[in-house]
Amino acid sequence: MSEKQTWLRFAPDNAVGVALEAWWRDLHEQRRGERAALRRAFSLEEAVCSGDIEALRAFYRLGDAVAAAARAADMAFFDTAGRTYSDRDRLWPIAVLLAEVRPERNHGAGSGTAEALPRSMRKSVAQREACISEQRFKRLLNLDTPTELLRPLRRALALLEQAGLSVDVFDLANALWRWDERRRKAWAYAYFAQPAAPASE
Repeated sequence: MSEKQTWLRFAPDNAVGVALEAWWRDLHEQRRGERAALRRAFSLEEAVCSGDIEALRAFYRLGDAVAAAARAADMAFFDTAGRTYSDRDRLWPIAVLLAEVRPERNHGAGSGTAEALPRSMRKSVAQREACISEQRFKRLLNLDTPTELLRPLRRALALLEQAGLSVDVFDLANALWRWDERRRKAWAYAYFAQPAAPASE
């Protein structure tokens, strides 16, 4: 990594964020078959072994777009050993979960505000304490890998959509790209540091 390179982070005002948002909108507006395939998918290994061409095509297109944008912006997309595939594979959970977030119901892609997603999860809906309960949220924090997050986050995203709450796609992508102890602590603080707020706020 050159001295001027920065670590990859998705935001609405940088190249990789623009590439991500373009892929997300195209997936929902022009590639319904690929979107449906991603919504049925779970692990990348299963998709490869089952020959799920539609899901893999969408995934590889996202990987190509993000890699090209990262190179153009001099962001670090590769791991320290220079291998590409381990880092590219980290885009799989992002592709799968963004297939669940519909632009027409999401009021845009978001601002890229850090930890926006757990704050949305904390908002109260229909007299409930929070859209995503503390028990469900704690289970999320106890998961170690983005792949383990897929099923519970799918359910959480569905609950947010049902409540009419937006998902910041950049914050979601950043969390899945680098799901580590620091991220879990930041999510916990964002969720628990405030009382449940009305969903209209």
